[in-house]
Amino acid sequence: MNRLHQSSQRLWKALEGFATGRFQSQSEVKRFLDARPEFPKDYRGTEVRFDRVKQFLTNLLYAGYLERPERDIPLTKAVHEPLISYDTYLIIQDRLQSSAVAPARQDIDTEFPLRGFLVCSKCGRKITSCWSRSGTGRRYPYYLCQYRSCSEKGKSVQRDKVEKQFEALLRSLEPDEATFAVADKMFRDAWDRRGTWVSMSV
Repeated sequence: MNRLHQSSQRLWKALEGFATGRFQSQSEVKRFLDARPEFPKDYRGTEVRFDRVKQFLTNLLYAGYLERPERDIPLTKAVHEPLISYDTYLIIQDRLQSSAVAPARQDIDTEFPLRGFLVCSKCGRKITSCWSRSGTGRRYPYYLCQYRSCSEKGKSVQRDKVEKQFEALLRSLEPDEATFAVADKMFRDAWDRRGTWVSMSV
């Protein structure tokens, strides 16, 4: 039972992580699940298959709903406890269908150091990040909100502009002991996350 609970928690983190942009692609979700020994693997016991990852990300039951158009069953609220909210499910589907985000890289956290710490001023959800490619093939980094119901959904801001504003904000602060504690936790979390990606790529 404990193993089942751990697997459910890992799956919740994977789904929420993809919705918020912590994981930028299905490959990142797969690496996250592959690194968790308590999570069910394929018949060889070595990895989670990509088609299985896609099933996780598109399973409406995890949001507490079911729908079977081929059997004339409309979108219906199920009786079981959902693993994620329906809004989170819709965000995941939007991200899967989006073509604006370039393939993820394992060094994404070094390219977008504020990812996971910024929130949208409109909806309060975590902001994600992406690389956008122009017609000439040049790539540009952006931060943006991907929450489906947010009025700012899809409105991107240049990475350099956001990070310069953040730097200016830091310089204007007069930190007290509590601020130092928060900053210490942020940097430790970022460092631990980077260490996790390094160990997973070895």
